Amino acid sequence: MYARSESEVIEEIVKDILNRLDNMSSKDEFKDLVGIDKQVQNIELLLSFNSLDVLIVGLWGMGGIGKTTLVEVIFSRFAPQFESCCFLRDIKETKRHKLQELQKKLFSELLKEKIVNVNQFVKDRLQRTKVLVVLDDADDVEQLEYLVGDRDWFGLGSRIIITTRDKQVLKNIQADGIYEVDELNSHDALQLFYASAFKGTSPSPVYVEMSKRVVTEYAKGVPLALKVLGCHLCSKSIEEWESELKMLENIPYDKVQNVLKDDAKRILDSYRWGVDMGISVLIDRSLLTIDCSNRLSMHDLVQDMGKEIVRQESPNEPGRRSRLWFAEDVCSVLKNNTTTPEIQGMSLDMSKIRAAICMSPRLFKAMPNLKFLRFFGYYVEEKLKLQKKGLKCLPSELRYLHWDSFPLKRLPPKFLPQNLIELHLINNKLEKLWDGVQHIVSLKVLNLEGSKKLTEIPDLSLALNLEKINLSGCISLERLPGGICKLELLQDLMLSGCSNIDEFPELPKNIQCLYMDETAIKNVPPSIEHLSHLLVFDLTNCKRLESLPTNFSKLKSLEQLYIGGCLALNYLPEIKEPMEHLTVLQTQEPWIRPWPSSNEKLDGITKLVLQETRVPEIPDWLFSLPGLDVLNLCESNIIRIPESIKRSKLKRLYVRDCKFLQSLPELPLSIQAVYAAGCISMEMVSNSWSLLAQGPKGDLSFQRRFSFEGCLKLDHKNVITEFQLRALFYASILPVSKHKVQERHVTPLEVIVSYPGDEIPEWFSYQNVGDSIDMMLPTEYTNFIGFAFCFVVENAHNDDINKDVYLNWEIYLKTNSNGERRFQLLSKSKYFGGNYGLNHVLMSTHLTAAAFDFDPVIEMSFHFSFEDPLKRKIKSCGIRLLSLQDPIEFGIISDQYVFAEANVVANELQPSGFLKNIIYPLFSFQGFPSRQQLCEKILSCKILHRHKTFWLLLVLDCLPVREVVNYLMDLDTTCPLCGLVSESATHLFLYCQSVGPLWFLSRWGLNTNSLCCDSMATFLELVLFGDPNSLCHFNGDFLLYASVLLETIWLARNKLVHEEKTFDIADIHSSVQAQFNDIISLKPYPKRAICFNSFKPVSAIDP
Repeated sequence: MYARSESEVIEEIVKDILNRLDNMSSKDEFKDLVGIDKQVQNIELLLSFNSLDVLIVGLWGMGGIGKTTLVEVIFSRFAPQFESCCFLRDIKETKRHKLQELQKKLFSELLKEKIVNVNQFVKDRLQRTKVLVVLDDADDVEQLEYLVGDRDWFGLGSRIIITTRDKQVLKNIQADGIYEVDELNSHDALQLFYASAFKGTSPSPVYVEMSKRVVTEYAKGVPLALKVLGCHLCSKSIEEWESELKMLENIPYDKVQNVLKDDAKRILDSYRWGVDMGISVLIDRSLLTIDCSNRLSMHDLVQDMGKEIVRQESPNEPGRRSRLWFAEDVCSVLKNNTTTPEIQGMSLDMSKIRAAICMSPRLFKAMPNLKFLRFFGYYVEEKLKLQKKGLKCLPSELRYLHWDSFPLKRLPPKFLPQNLIELHLINNKLEKLWDGVQHIVSLKVLNLEGSKKLTEIPDLSLALNLEKINLSGCISLERLPGGICKLELLQDLMLSGCSNIDEFPELPKNIQCLYMDETAIKNVPPSIEHLSHLLVFDLTNCKRLESLPTNFSKLKSLEQLYIGGCLALNYLPEIKEPMEHLTVLQTQEPWIRPWPSSNEKLDGITKLVLQETRVPEIPDWLFSLPGLDVLNLCESNIIRIPESIKRSKLKRLYVRDCKFLQSLPELPLSIQAVYAAGCISMEMVSNSWSLLAQGPKGDLSFQRRFSFEGCLKLDHKNVITEFQLRALFYASILPVSKHKVQERHVTPLEVIVSYPGDEIPEWFSYQNVGDSIDMMLPTEYTNFIGFAFCFVVENAHNDDINKDVYLNWEIYLKTNSNGERRFQLLSKSKYFGGNYGLNHVLMSTHLTAAAFDFDPVIEMSFHFSFEDPLKRKIKSCGIRLLSLQDPIEFGIISDQYVFAEANVVANELQPSGFLKNIIYPLFSFQGFPSRQQLCEKILSCKILHRHKTFWLLLVLDCLPVREVVNYLMDLDTTCPLCGLVSESATHLFLYCQSVGPLWFLSRWGLNTNSLCCDSMATFLELVLFGDPNSLCHFNGDFLLYASVLLETIWLARNKLVHEEKTFDIADIHSSVQAQFNDIISLKPYPKRAICFNSFKPVSAIDP
């Protein structure tokens, strides 16, 4: 057998590692930002990443102060440390009736799939997910309560960050920390101003002095004001600067908005460009921005400025302003009929109407120039009335018309909508829109949702630019106008709930989203194959639908198909052509026939829902679908699941209440959840022996949850064995030894199994009646890798199946020096007690507990309790301390994993040694920053292999210094060398006063205090590539010297901690010099062990 060298092994493993690293936002994205590092550090302290609590932190400050920029940096920097993340912008723009949709969007992004209904499965998954959520620009506590009000929605260690201008909002939501965003100091403000005013060029001394005046006398450190003023003065002569500064002398600081206002007015007054050019000018002036989604946006400070410009048009007479948006002003104009031709825009939140208003029939005749009209929000008919004559007219200049609960049966006959671009009349009393054919060539959006009395749609053949039609809930509508097929730009057609539409309409070929759920159609015509751009097709609950056309597979672009609840649908057509883009297929039809084998052409499907079907079995080919993640068979007549499931990549299997299912075959290692509660015929669960040799699959940060509540016939022996196999398998491959510190912000993996029963299995070596247990620790306990727990829960009846149930557990430790320590943890695993009223056995692991320092511990006490002890009582409990001997006995790993010394990790670099079994599994987590270039570079350098390994640990923040270990347990993080500050890697190796002289004594005379390194990765980058902005450059020998010095510092530090040896600078320097000279002179390098353990020394020898 070919024996590969150490270097080949390292290269192979690290290449695989690097391929697993997620791409992250480049540092270059924020390289031009100034003055944020200190604020980010302060916010990081509030976020307390070492806490397992769910924390809410608020950023508060005036508009333009830089809250959004700060939170973008934080999100980019820390997002990889969470399982899932979501950044929602402009929360305050979301009105009350849209909060449900925003909540679905939030949950969809966090769970990485479209969430249609927030059901119990969604909540359960979310509660097991460690998330980072940013809610940017919130102004209403109701919004926050709806989105993140219940912290129990999210997994342990989750963080919610909120930015707002209203501090009271953060108080009302009971934020754990509120950070007031500071203005920039004079130095940082000047740098930001330079960036806007001089675009990277160096200003002359004259400009420097004038810039200082702008910053210190006018802008006062407000980032937006600095940027706008910089753009305002950019490229202007010294004379123009002097003129502008002279003008500014008469404007005090609180009038900075007026400077922006005058700039904006000058732009608008001189507007002679086309739209593209005008937008370009506004962007250059920092009055508009384009976000990452290519959407135009305007900063609040600029919006406020614009509103003030309009208010100043007529401070005392609102009717003479060009735009009205304050409810009080609009109500005054409507009530007193003081409208004028000056009004071009009007917006009214009808929920803010205080006193009844009766509008004149000719109200809008006095506003011939009105282009924007929006009456929205909760409508109270008694507060906004029309006289008996209704409305005589609407302005023909209207571009945008939005009127919720429109009170008339049809639009005014004299209204000419030729300029209309968007028409929104929601939940109205319309019976007809208008008579005849209107010239509506400008119309792009037609939204008549909830028009229950609407019986017909006018001819739309001239609406050639129409892109979206929403007729959802128009229950009286029977058909669409024939001209709709001519609308070549139409992309979205929503007919959901149009229960009287019984014929499939003739549609344009470019349509992308077609919602016909709950309609009365009987057939889908073969002509549908012409819809070559169709992405989403929803036919849910079309109870009369009998068939789909045989050419259905010609819909090559289709991504999502929903046919659940189609009671008359007898069969699915044979899939004759590959539908590679179809990812979601949902059907709940109980009469559906078995699928033909030709449906193997559905390779793109990731989620398949066959809930409530009467299909007794599913074909083998289903599990050959390469992308299938989720299979839902709940409440179906399924009898068996094919053995081929073990070769799939399935992550979640739902078979709840499958009354005829008798067994589960061997399941793949990729499986993350099996929900089989209520399977009353289930007797056997096959074990996963044959799969253990395949290695880990999927994201190891997820829980593995196996739910068998109510399965009364189930053989407990195999269920227990499956728990043992999976628990020990993941415990043995995870970096769970206390020397194997896992990535800091990844939710710990737990294997959880529940089934009906009344006894603790004998495998749990410590058992006791009740909810607590005491145990003496063996004197020679080696290779500890985690805990396994077991509970018998008495009468596990769940009154509210949707309510979450959590388990609290506390550990008390007694050391051999009579010291005591206490840990308190909360298991956020969902416990499905169900409605069975039976005793249930719950088995669980806690693998990261292996990071605790148990060496001096002689006694341990555990206490467990449910969050609602009156409803759920722990009858008995059991514990097993897992060691590497356990997976060896089960044949999961070989005995080469057992180390000679207690809790010592050997420092070998062979495939079965340290690099593969400790470093390699760390990279299966997706939370590590992508530092690919550094890793590749250090692996190509001519240094010892163990030094390469050491650098990899430093680059990936895996070396167990106290600050890193503190993320897993409550530990004093004070540096053991200086005793002054927290021991991070950068402090220990660069900035500690005890190590600084070691660098200075080298022939390079390095003063580390002059470095600006926020991580050891930054330091390595400096060593390898140099700093083009400074004189700090190193030759090749410095990397060799640094490698030896870092290793020697680490060994000496461990001897100080564990053996109380003196940290002698002179001895360390002599040792480093001797080792370095040996390497330079190509002499054999003395063998020396490296201990990657912050608790205990190591004596293993590096080969």
